[in-house]
Amino acid sequence: ALAAIIWGAVKVLLLVFPSGVPGAQKFALGLMMWAGFLGATMATYTRRHIVVDAVKKKLDPVMFCLFSGLGGCVSAGLAFYLSFLGYLQVHAEYLDWTSAEGVGVFEALPIPIWIVTLALPVSFFIIALRFFLMGLSDMWWGPPAHTGDLLGLDDYDLPDELAEEET
Repeated sequence: ALAAIIWGAVKVLLLVFPSGVPGAQKFALGLMMWAGFLGATMATYTRRHIVVDAVKKKLDPVMFCLFSGLGGCVSAGLAFYLSFLGYLQVHAEYLDWTSAEGVGVFEALPIPIWIVTLALPVSFFIIALRFFLMGLSDMWWGPPAHTGDLLGLDDYDLPDELAEEET
């Protein structure tokens, strides 16, 4: 019954808007940008972001803490820089939007472009704060002992040659 209702709604939309809903693609892309970048902030919070740890395995515990802390601070610096660049972009789009009527909005939707672009500075700022705080935490107390567990990895998920190296 639900499939028939959805099918009927799609048919009605195709009759009313034969070439698609105006502005739907750009609106969906804007929502996807927000979802993707907010998902990246959550990945940073749970330490599920990409980590290159080839050097970390060869370090003694003290250097491991310093290296992990330095990596977090450098990552935070890069994310702060990207947040600043996103702010400059949003600021320019906001000034365009306030300059005249109908400028700086999507063609078919009355949504300002700067609202969609706001995802960049907000999410990169959150990521930068999280990287910085994790870097400080790793420097003082060391990184979490079970990073593989945070990533959902265990011996069963590893390829055979990697599982043999860990034992």
